[in-house]
Amino acid sequence: MNDKQLKNWSTIRIKGKTNYILKVGILGFGLIASSIASLILHFWSPVEHWYIRPLFNLILFCIVGYFMSKQSWKKNEKEYSKHSQ
Repeated sequence: MNDKQLKNWSTIRIKGKTNYILKVGILGFGLIASSIASLILHFWSPVEHWYIRPLFNLILFCIVGYFMSKQSWKKNEKEYSKHSQ
């Protein structure tokens, strides 16, 4: 991590892990990825019950986003502690 990344991460970590996971993983990745996947699948393979697929995608991508952002938090904390000492 360079100085700019250290400063940026220190601002993010003040807000907390839960806030990071919510914003980056669930809202950032989960909502955007599920919306894109739902739109693509709707036009590529339309189904009669169109509302089931977006709901499934939302649940799936929010879970994936949660675990991705949790892992990202761990990685960034490890780097931060290594460089801030």
